Amino acid sequence: MTNATDIHQHLWGAPLLAALRARRTPPFLDGWTLHLDGEPPYEVDPADHDPAARAAQAEGDGLAAALVSLSSPLGIEWLPPRRRVRFWPPTTKAPPPSPRRSAPGPRPA
Repeated sequence: MTNATDIHQHLWGAPLLAALRARRTPPFLDGWTLHLDGEPPYEVDPADHDPAARAAQAEGDGLAAALVSLSSPLGIEWLPPRRRVRFWPPTTKAPPPSPRRSAPGPRPA
């Protein structure tokens, strides 16, 4: 394993999948078919959102960490607060405590 970190991965955990499947207006999932405003239906590959498989892939790629973010095309951030999909906490492990700073500033020695 290296100290490499992938800073851009998308992983939809079980809470997000359930929330998207419970919706009837975009963004929503019908099985594994994603429906978005202004886009044709898209078949999502379930393997892309299997936390154990993705963790094994990251380990196989020699990653020390992978940062997960939402995919902007979902448009969740643009929904009114009462209609936003609730999905946190994700089904992945929380990162261990780190002495590193997340805000800009001098790097620790």
